Amino acid sequence: IIYQYYYKGGDTFNYWNHSTIINSSLQESFATWFRLLTATGDPYDTDIFPYAARMQWYTSPADYFVPAVGAFLGLFTLTTYLPTTVLFAALSFIGVWKMFVVFTKLYPRLTREMALAFLFVPSVVFWGSGFMKDTITFSCIGWVTHFFYLIFYKNERIVRNAFWALFFLTIIFVIKSYIVMAFLPAALLWGVGL
Repeated sequence: IIYQYYYKGGDTFNYWNHSTIINSSLQESFATWFRLLTATGDPYDTDIFPYAARMQWYTSPADYFVPAVGAFLGLFTLTTYLPTTVLFAALSFIGVWKMFVVFTKLYPRLTREMALAFLFVPSVVFWGSGFMKDTITFSCIGWVTHFFYLIFYKNERIVRNAFWALFFLTIIFVIKSYIVMAFLPAALLWGVGL
């Protein structure tokens, strides 16, 4: 609503436009859709070009990741904006909740304060719930924190949890590499400083 009525546009609508273009290719062929979804098709390929030519971010992995996720989620929402955005927000909330649980386990006397910080700050709600890069990166930070907790504090399934932590760190790195550069040193100090 803020992007629509206050800003009169923004990246969220460009991401959505890309998602609808990707999913429109399903009418032609599943293979074309999959190549567009994964951005593995040459933009000048005769099957890919009619779609890639209409997407300014097709060759930019950092920007194209959000529309690709939106296109995939659009399969379950018939490529409609509001339900897809609700799925984005739900997926983001799961990551945020995982991080909230980690910190409430570490600091049980601060549960109320953690709830305020993680769940009720308006900017956290805004930036962590829309059809944007921030929604994905915020969720992934929550998951990385969860897996780091399992590795460093619980010593549980270290290889498996390290794989998942690296998976989510890679997603963050593709979208916004500076978040990884800011988060990783602090997280490693947190883990080593036990």
